Amino acid sequence: MTDLKELTELLVWKGKVRGNPVGMTLFYDKVPEAYDGRRVDPCAIVRHAMDDGERVYVDAEHHDCIAGAWHAGFTEATPLVNTGAYLSDNIPAFTEEGAAKVMSGINVLPQGMVVGIGAAPLDDMPRKVDPDWIVVVCDPMHANTIGGVRAVKDGVQPRAACGTSLCGELFAVPHYEPNVIITPGDQGGRMANRIRPEEMFVIVPFEYADDLIEILSMVPDVQGLLDATKREDSDYWEKKAARGTRIPVEVVSEDEEVAVASFTMTMAWDDEAIAVMNDAPADIRSFAVGQAEDYAREHGEAPITRDLLAAQMAELGLDLDDMLSVTPAETADEAAALAAATHLELPVVSSGDHSFAVNTRAPVYASETSTIDADVHHIWTVVCDIASWPHWQPDVAHATLRGGVQAGVEFSWKTGPGVVTSTIERVVPGRVLAFSGSGMGARMRHEFRLDPIDGGGTRVTVAQSMEGGAVRGMKRMLRKITATSMATWMTSIGEQVSVGE
Repeated sequence: MTDLKELTELLVWKGKVRGNPVGMTLFYDKVPEAYDGRRVDPCAIVRHAMDDGERVYVDAEHHDCIAGAWHAGFTEATPLVNTGAYLSDNIPAFTEEGAAKVMSGINVLPQGMVVGIGAAPLDDMPRKVDPDWIVVVCDPMHANTIGGVRAVKDGVQPRAACGTSLCGELFAVPHYEPNVIITPGDQGGRMANRIRPEEMFVIVPFEYADDLIEILSMVPDVQGLLDATKREDSDYWEKKAARGTRIPVEVVSEDEEVAVASFTMTMAWDDEAIAVMNDAPADIRSFAVGQAEDYAREHGEAPITRDLLAAQMAELGLDLDDMLSVTPAETADEAAALAAATHLELPVVSSGDHSFAVNTRAPVYASETSTIDADVHHIWTVVCDIASWPHWQPDVAHATLRGGVQAGVEFSWKTGPGVVTSTIERVVPGRVLAFSGSGMGARMRHEFRLDPIDGGGTRVTVAQSMEGGAVRGMKRMLRKITATSMATWMTSIGEQVSVGE
């Protein structure tokens, strides 16, 4: 049985897909109760599952596009739709013949074949419901990897679609042709799913799910690929030979803070450069190290520094941070925090204890501290009223608490593009509220901490950490988002407390 959570994490981490990978299912008899009907453009169920983490379906009653409903086999279409005339009448480039063919054949399911079509996050499929195919949205580079999942097995290349209906490509074509589909989607489908210019759809039959795990988990031999494709007179061979005669450098030190490289060096590297390369994808690390050392020798530079790596990337028209998604600790305070922090521990809290329940050593971590001129108990009341967060925190769309504010109680809340289910980990009345959650390939920990100040007022700290496969490839972006989020929390708490006063 395919491990859907593993596949989800790989698609998010290695495939860089947007939001949740989506499992799409044709329902022939009845729609499972776990799905909610939505009166939307049928193709938009992808967005609701992908961005909002919802289980949704469309059928003859739940839809808002007669063309999409016809492609899905729910309803008969008007003559303008089923003949394609609505296309040729309104898009001058379309001939009547072209429009008619686009709106027929494998682009339409037989009327009445299914009673509904559902979409759900791949790692949150209801019990006893299997997806017929997997739908993801990603950039063309990663679509190339995901879309090649069948080609690497039997040489059958993906079906490309352009200028047709996204509903047809999502619902009908995979039924008739059990092959991978790579498509930008039509303009209506792109708008309904809020697709950015650089994004496209990849539709993979579920029978290739295990193959997806394999192709996303593999480590290609980059060196071997280069060896097989270089000309005999290429200077590549001279550089490779020179690299092979170099004596590895062994890092030996009693200083525990010296960076330890996860790769073999043949010249000196400083700690920052080692950290950058340690964070590079394992499948390209050895090759990248060799290239970096060649560059350093050609330019007479030693030791290898982060700036040197950045200069090398810049010559290739690339940005180091974007390529490796790393940013160094910018201050001594941050570096000290990273060194002193515990890993995923929930410490015993006392009035003077400033440890956090978050993981300050996680790839993504941010905190915000401010003094609020208000009684600690009043601020505690604001913070712990989870159901009221949407009324004063602009980043929270809804929040539902399934019990009282105590350890072990769950609550669901929509923050950003997805719905997160969190579990309260620790409550120290008037002092600490800590909770954790997971979603879209990431594990998150969040803490509110209140410390009364002698003479009046309260020191408020809000902190969050994120880790997991999905985080590693997006650290740079997520660090900025998380820092902004913590600042928003702090501002919103202060404003709400002021209103309450």
